[in-house]
Amino acid sequence: MTAAFQWSDIRAKLKPGQTIPNWTQLKGELGDTFRIVEVKPDLIAVETPGTDAIQKVPRKDFEAVAEIWAGYKAGTVKRELMTPLTRYSKYIISIMRWCELQ
Repeated sequence: MTAAFQWSDIRAKLKPGQTIPNWTQLKGELGDTFRIVEVKPDLIAVETPGTDAIQKVPRKDFEAVAEIWAGYKAGTVKRELMTPLTRYSKYIISIMRWCELQ
């Protein structure tokens, strides 16, 4: 994981009940949000408003995306390259961006 995104830092910044804006490098903030449900040592659980489903985003997925994060933010790495790394890219990139701004 890159120095800018240590797992412990991400976990320390997130609290249950917090809302995170959906963000992409290409379009910026998209206007919708999701809510942090739980912050555990090995995952972050999130809930998208209007659904009952809780998504459990594993630490390993954050670590995989962190390896290409600088390129993604710079626009040199396309989001499609995250597909083999995680199915939770929406949540991961939004959380990582939000944490950067804190």
